[in-house]
Amino acid sequence: MRYYLRDANIKIIKHKLIPYRKEIKKEKWILSSEGLYKHFKSDLWKFKIKFNDNPIIKNDSLISSNFHWDKTNISYNIPILHEIVDIEIIKYKLHSKSSTVFIIEQLNDAINDYYFISNKNIDDYSLQEDINSFLLMLK
Repeated sequence: MRYYLRDANIKIIKHKLIPYRKEIKKEKWILSSEGLYKHFKSDLWKFKIKFNDNPIIKNDSLISSNFHWDKTNISYNIPILHEIVDIEIIKYKLHSKSSTVFIIEQLNDAINDYYFISNKNIDDYSLQEDINSFLLMLK
């Protein structure tokens, strides 16, 4: 599940997070009104956004958005109206056994999106603790 901060007035200082960086992945996304397309090996896959039963749950500081990109089928053409963007996805973890991952998505070297991913419930203490640890580092 993705967790977004309700008050997004934090300044992300990436060099403070370097010790916690676990993975950097670069992807080309093909965006169109028909969905998202990505290459995997030699195939072009189409993705559609999928919302679960309760897409948004709120508490005091977090918004839980229960959606994901659903791989639908192999496509053999790209819609005429599309845009290709280079996305860099950087994943951070406080420690190797942490179930919470902080993700920053960059588009053209600028932060496009950031969020937390965890399999923990929004009210789980360890999730709250991990998020607070990241926020303290960024102050």
